Amino acid sequence: MKKVFLIALVLTVALFSLVSGCASRQAADESGKADSAALGYGYTRDAGSPMEEQEAAYDGEDGYGNHGQRYAVKTGEVAVNVEDIRESEQKIRRFVEEKRGFIAGSNFYTDSRGDYQNSYLTVRVPQEHFDVTMLFLEEDLGRLTSSHSQDTDVTLQYVDMEARINNLARQEERYAEILQKADTVEEILQIERELVRIRGDIESLTAQFTHLKDRVSYSTIHISIRQTVTATPGVTAVGFEGAWERAVAALTESLNTLINGAANFFVFSFRAMPYAALVLIGLFGLYKVLKKFDRRSSQKTQ
Repeated sequence: MKKVFLIALVLTVALFSLVSGCASRQAADESGKADSAALGYGYTRDAGSPMEEQEAAYDGEDGYGNHGQRYAVKTGEVAVNVEDIRESEQKIRRFVEEKRGFIAGSNFYTDSRGDYQNSYLTVRVPQEHFDVTMLFLEEDLGRLTSSHSQDTDVTLQYVDMEARINNLARQEERYAEILQKADTVEEILQIERELVRIRGDIESLTAQFTHLKDRVSYSTIHISIRQTVTATPGVTAVGFEGAWERAVAALTESLNTLINGAANFFVFSFRAMPYAALVLIGLFGLYKVLKKFDRRSSQKTQ
């Protein structure tokens, strides 16, 4: 009898402990949710709020959420040799404009004699036209020397930033509602300080998000163009263009170099005269001393 009573007592205590533990855990979970959901001044996060959307943003089939949509920043670099650098620039401009893109920057360099000409262009094209633009630059301009493209995934950054902006906007609305119900000056000032902080965060994040969306929407390609007469295979007479002018310029440069050399030698001769005089005087004195020493040696020998 005592043994049965002890077993029943042990089972009762164990059952009571199990029920108490489950109830405590449920209460702690509810308390933690309430604490983490509090967004200031007594209002809580509603179901389906931007914060919950942000937490669920990565639950899509591919881990990115947002119905599996992927965001990426595409960039490219192409270097080509061409026979006519100006014509190539115009071809690039026409092609980019047809694809609803634009030239973001351009630089042109050449040496004093025009032997080397280089052009550097930065173009922006809609992302859906990135691949066809790279193909055009690689195959339709001249002789390709290098090509590089990069696809940087920014889905996590894009979704996170968008959710944070939405959440801050919701917070701003709630604080604005609470401001209408504030009774004391201290409450009004405190709420207004929070509103200023939230609006500043929204402006900063919106600027960053706008820049990120622009980089995603429009891909960037850096193009280096160099003009050479052998950009395409086959015999060409392009190298003779302007040959007479270049020959005359080379002859003129050689004559100028010769004349400048003669003039510099003439100037140097006058500049060296005082030093030459000192050297001649020194040599003459040394000659006299050696001659006198030679006479004395001859007399002693006799």
